[in-house]
Amino acid sequence: MNKSEENYISKILIVDDMPANVDVLVNILEPEGYKIVFAGTGEKAVKIAPRAMPDIILMDVMMPGIDGFEACQQLKNIEATQHIPVIFITAKRDSQDISDGFAAGGVDYISKPVHALEVKARVKTHIALHLHEVQLKRLIQERTQELETSLENLIKMQTHLVESEKMVSLGHLVAGVAHELNTPLGICVTADSHLHHEARTINQVFTEGSLRKQDLVEFINTTTQVTEIMLSNLERASSLIRNFKQVAVDVSSDMVRSFNLTDYLKQILQSLQPELKHTALQIEIEGDQALVIQHDPGAFSQIITNLVMNSLTHAYDAEDHGCILIQAHAKGATVHLSYCDDGKGMTPETLQKVFEPFYTTRRGSGGSGLGMSIVYNLVTHQLNGQVTCTSEVGKGATFHMAFPLVVADSAS
Repeated sequence: MNKSEENYISKILIVDDMPANVDVLVNILEPEGYKIVFAGTGEKAVKIAPRAMPDIILMDVMMPGIDGFEACQQLKNIEATQHIPVIFITAKRDSQDISDGFAAGGVDYISKPVHALEVKARVKTHIALHLHEVQLKRLIQERTQELETSLENLIKMQTHLVESEKMVSLGHLVAGVAHELNTPLGICVTADSHLHHEARTINQVFTEGSLRKQDLVEFINTTTQVTEIMLSNLERASSLIRNFKQVAVDVSSDMVRSFNLTDYLKQILQSLQPELKHTALQIEIEGDQALVIQHDPGAFSQIITNLVMNSLTHAYDAEDHGCILIQAHAKGATVHLSYCDDGKGMTPETLQKVFEPFYTTRRGSGGSGLGMSIVYNLVTHQLNGQVTCTSEVGKGATFHMAFPLVVADSAS
């Protein structure tokens, strides 16, 4: 029965080897509506209490076998009974005995011969305190469970949001690359159509026997020019597809591998050209060109993509000219990667909240409030590093990231 229910009957375990003493306590307490359980020795009390789970134990001190102090200590060592209050009842009134009783884990001390009013008052008080403690403990457990469930749900939601943002980023890449591929492939189709027309024309002239040397020279020149145009544009398309494929695979795979950081940063920026080509922004990469790290490259793709898109959304207006500088170098076993734009900068209030999830100054105008939070989580959790931001209004913003050359779980 739940101890918080209104009709709950409190249970008392009386431990005494003298039946007369037990009868006295029963006559006092039974009329109060308590349920009484008995144990004639300390050993029996230790066995009975975990099964009976009384709300209070009235323990005689002087008993054959283990005394009341030892029985109390044993009960306090059992997880199920350690919180049950024990009141010692004894004719011994020495201050040392009282001190020993409290040291053993007792909560109170009643001297024999007992007085009915004293017994009732002390039992009632300690049962009330015990039931309140039990209820409080249950509430704490319930709240703890609720908090753990909420935390688990938040972690799942955060993971879902990160994955969703990852797919949104990948979707932008797909759409941008698809659009970007239209130009070189369209040129190739047009060039091929022109070359096909020229080939049919020269074939017809040859068939009719009216082919002149000048016709053949013009056809060869045209063929050379057209094939050069097609080759150039096919190489451009191939480069776009290759960079996109590598970045897209990295974004979705979460696989740790060794790679050249500056080369990979260039690949990321190449995949972002569809977003950047309509702006007046210049992006430069500086640093150690031979820097090789061992990490999940997809994390860097997300980080740089989010930083660039953050700059496009917040730091610059559509027609603004600007420069973004990305620097990468290693100092010992630590990599330092900085991203700096010369855009509008941030107010102190915005700077303070820049990494908070769902915080955005462009609510309803293209800002989700997740980009910088994802950057923070990727750097701190996936790269095992740290990220800080400095900014002033009108002076741009700088994001500095520091992380190990080799991610921790692959270092072994």
